[in-house]
Amino acid sequence: MNLFIFGVLSFITSLMIGRLLYKSNLPKAILDIPNKRKIHKSPTPLTGGITILFSSLLIMLLFNLFQDTRSSSLIIFGMFFFFIGLFDDLFDWDFKKKLILQILGIFFFLSAVDLNSEYLTFSTIALESKLINYLILGLWMLLIINAFNFFDGVNFLAGCLSIVIFVSYAIFYNMGNDLLPITVMVILIFAIFGFLIYNRSPAKMFLGDSGSMFLGFTIASFPIIFSHSSTNSFDLTFPIIVSFILISDTLFVVVNRIKNRNNPFYPDKTHLHHQLLNLHFRNRYVVLIIIIGSILHSFLAFKSSGLTLIWLVLCLIVLNIVFIFLPRFLPALFAKYSLWRFKDIYDKMINLLQKK
Repeated sequence: MNLFIFGVLSFITSLMIGRLLYKSNLPKAILDIPNKRKIHKSPTPLTGGITILFSSLLIMLLFNLFQDTRSSSLIIFGMFFFFIGLFDDLFDWDFKKKLILQILGIFFFLSAVDLNSEYLTFSTIALESKLINYLILGLWMLLIINAFNFFDGVNFLAGCLSIVIFVSYAIFYNMGNDLLPITVMVILIFAIFGFLIYNRSPAKMFLGDSGSMFLGFTIASFPIIFSHSSTNSFDLTFPIIVSFILISDTLFVVVNRIKNRNNPFYPDKTHLHHQLLNLHFRNRYVVLIIIIGSILHSFLAFKSSGLTLIWLVLCLIVLNIVFIFLPRFLPALFAKYSLWRFKDIYDKMINLLQKK
């Protein structure tokens, strides 16, 4: 019942803050202006991050959830990354400035958080070097924060993807006796639901770099902050698999940019959602396909403890072939064998049948 109350209040607060921002006369700096790389046609407020963060913050303050240092660490450092994104939204920062601040934020976060990292494990692999473990955790956080930022390119996508990951986290922590991480997840999930009401096409607001940075940081840091302190190891298996669709798509794009001698941080239209749009899928189906992929990764994460490392890797390879590689090679395949012509014939037949 308490979780239900937290969720409803978070949702209502998010709706109210979102409406207040949407109806306000916002400065041009906080508007996303259309250009040739973007899909939307009119200037749209980049206030989704403000809506999610401040609605979550108000509910957590209302119910004194900051008495626990873990939740306060999440919000304090989360706000740091939120402001990195907000200043980028306002002043269009160079990627080098953002990267330096992200690295500094991650360094201070890992220095401040109470983490037992004597052993870092993934499935049956275990590393015992504390220095290397901290380096891996830092790279993990840097990758997820930027990967989630890259994924924010289609209405509903980033919000729905974060909900799938956060629901997976909530179910995972429900297996233990710690109620705080579940409560925090419920508050965030329903705050995102409130934002999604305004993110429907045509969107009244976008998440913005402030929102994507905050949610990316939360995805990366949550398992670290709420790790089980009774053990002297940290298991990365579950969070890596749950967010693997983010990781694999980003690595694919970055490697491809480097191969083509482009800046790996320079935005383009080579991400998974762009490839699905190139296959003539509508926005809603693009989101649905990626969310199905994310749900399958989450299901694999819950089953990972019963799988050997070889089977786990094989399952990840199969999922990545279907959801990461196949959409990128289908356009070339269709063009080579003129399959688009057969698709047009099929569409005309369907239209004729519907008219009859």
